[in-house]
Amino acid sequence: GRSPFEFEGDLKKTFKKVCLIGMGRESFAPPKELEQEGLEDTLDFAQQLLSKASDRLGRQISCRVKDHKYFTDIDFEQLGKKLVKPPYVPRILNATDASHFDVRPEDDEKVEPYTGSNHIF
Repeated sequence: GRSPFEFEGDLKKTFKKVCLIGMGRESFAPPKELEQEGLEDTLDFAQQLLSKASDRLGRQISCRVKDHKYFTDIDFEQLGKKLVKPPYVPRILNATDASHFDVRPEDDEKVEPYTGSNHIF
């Protein structure tokens, strides 16, 4: 996936856009990819999340987010019990293996490796 806000990597512009939508001063303009046939639930979900804060999906009861049509095929009870088989399980070489992520030009910043528990691997 990608961010619904693309401002040439300018985080300040992205933050400003999100805030203006949250305040109701601007509205979410969905990317053309979400306006394709068969993605109606995806588009509706994105629009309900990226809306004025007072109108946002889950604003009063967060569990309502799971009730959206976008999640119709998800069995949250089974998921919570970790009984849902993932459609794809990447082969992870070690706790710092990032080979399944795209490398972007702005990713040249040095980041300290994670040294915590890797029990989930």
